[in-house]
Amino acid sequence: MIEILEEVFILINILEDKIRRRIEMIDILSALEREIPIENLANSLEVSKSTIQRDIDSLNENFSELIDIQLESNNVSLKKQNSEKLYYLQYNLLNESTNIKLLTEILIHPFFKVKEYADKLNASSSNIYKMIKRINMSLLPYQIEVVKVNNKYFIQTASEITLRRLFTIYWAELNSFNCQQLTKHDKEFESLKRDLQLDIYETIKLTQIYYYSFLYISLIRENQKFYLCDTNPEYNNNDFYFKQERILSSLSYSPFSNNPLFNSRKLTNLKEFLNSSYNNH
Repeated sequence: MIEILEEVFILINILEDKIRRRIEMIDILSALEREIPIENLANSLEVSKSTIQRDIDSLNENFSELIDIQLESNNVSLKKQNSEKLYYLQYNLLNESTNIKLLTEILIHPFFKVKEYADKLNASSSNIYKMIKRINMSLLPYQIEVVKVNNKYFIQTASEITLRRLFTIYWAELNSFNCQQLTKHDKEFESLKRDLQLDIYETIKLTQIYYYSFLYISLIRENQKFYLCDTNPEYNNNDFYFKQERILSSLSYSPFSNNPLFNSRKLTNLKEFLNSSYNNH
């Protein structure tokens, strides 16, 4: 049976309808070993047959090296079934999303006004407001929100550790689980990674990816002066040593044990491994 790409992106509700629909269509087709009538596919995705036809044409035209969707006698099938290519296609679709680009900008570069984000994304201010509304609807279950203070935007949370876990998965998925892409050659991150040297995270590639992503997101938040709520107050300064201590402390919370945020199929097998690792560490 073809590997299913279900729930491949933890914040899929943020995506624009067209991008989300195309990812879900690939999900459905990759789960089948047979053709599906175009009418059934359209009904599953709650769109017209002509919309499905346009989606197929667009995917085949723009990603011909990654996917081949056949439409013959009103039946749809996926001819190329390489899971790695489908993941790379997902990565490309995710990075087409303006909503994702905005959320990433606010995560990495907070405290700007709407006009500045609009200029960066070549969008209107009214569209930025709409995008923030959609983003907040998707973040609501995690008690995370894009907020405005003095007309400047940043991400606020009821639980800093929950935010770091969530955006760790988000960052890994958005960067196609690629270690080199995760950190964008950030010198401070490289120094932090070298100094911490926790061998427990180096034994399995996916573990390493999650670990690096978690460290990177933690470093970003620390630099923005968002700390864990129970961090020792004496650590609340920007000295690199204390920053290391705070991030190391945050790793003592298992980001993996009993974590409802593990929606990514690629990360499913990490939970058991890291549960036993933490128990023995």
